[in-house]
Amino acid sequence: CPSYQNLAGKKTRSVIHDLLKDQNPSKEYIDRLTQKKQHLAREFLAKENPIADDCYSILLELSS
Repeated sequence: CPSYQNLAGKKTRSVIHDLLKDQNPSKEYIDRLTQKKQHLAREFLAKENPIADDCYSILLELSS
């Protein structure tokens, strides 16, 4: 399994393709997995809101 450093910043579809390339998955299968993963991520973000409370003020401070 690749390290997070090798996956961070890549598009979901690219990561899924890279992880499954030895299995020679179809484009449709990769697309379905990508859509499912993105759906689950959006649900998590909406439900858990993992952003720190003071994140906005920190970003404003860093940008000035």
